[in-house]
Amino acid sequence: VPNYYGYQRFGSIRPVTHIVGKKILKGEYKEAIDELLLRIFPGESENSQKARSFLKETGDYQQALEIFPKTLRSERTIIRYLAKHPGDYVGALRSISSYIKKLFIGAYQAYLFNRLLSKRMEYGLSYIYPSPGDSVGIFRSISQPVITGLLRVNETNLSKVREWIDRGQAALVLPVFGYRSQLSLGRVGDIEKELLREEEIDISLFRLKSIPEASSAGTYRMAALKPMDLEHQVFGNGYEIKFRLYKGMYATVLLREFIKPSDPAKQGF
Repeated sequence: VPNYYGYQRFGSIRPVTHIVGKKILKGEYKEAIDELLLRIFPGESENSQKARSFLKETGDYQQALEIFPKTLRSERTIIRYLAKHPGDYVGALRSISSYIKKLFIGAYQAYLFNRLLSKRMEYGLSYIYPSPGDSVGIFRSISQPVITGLLRVNETNLSKVREWIDRGQAALVLPVFGYRSQLSLGRVGDIEKELLREEEIDISLFRLKSIPEASSAGTYRMAALKPMDLEHQVFGNGYEIKFRLYKGMYATVLLREFIKPSDPAKQGF
């Protein structure tokens, strides 16, 4: 199945993580903070909704600190900083942990990857086999699916690479965009450029000058998810599935293909 990043990567209750990441990339620091602090979702607790509404209406960071739930640690850290340093939105973002800052950028990278994978299929390209201009990851061995090198695919090696994929020695990979990413060639490269134009970003933005600790060089991710040791049992109207996945793949993404949930967030997908 397509190796999407799972829904929870973006926030199941408050799916804003990738939006905050994009605004940070574009230097829209106040807007990023407003998205994180002020946007309200119906699945949040009543206390969280009231706190966000209060801050949105009053702009009183000092008083908001008194009512924001203590579980909202990153929000409280930003509010505390802005109460002491009004208008310093870059400083406010830098005040939260490096892990959370990278989480915002990583969520937007995941969003771009998911969009690229979907766009690829919309254009009729396979997510299992490469087209000229694509890249494939070469595995150390069939039993150890660890990518040890990348190979650019062209008309000359296309058939050979497909054989490697069938034998489990290679896999199609797509870019997780970062400042060191090299765009693909040919038609697949055109799709990548189209996506970046639609998002109004350039890969150079992933080198954040104002918040360098959140910068990302980028990487590659397998385009297809193939479960290992897949087993199932049927129990009346239900069934049990057992499987293993490679590191970084989402079990919820595979299960979603079986269950087809109408409300992914509500059902945990």
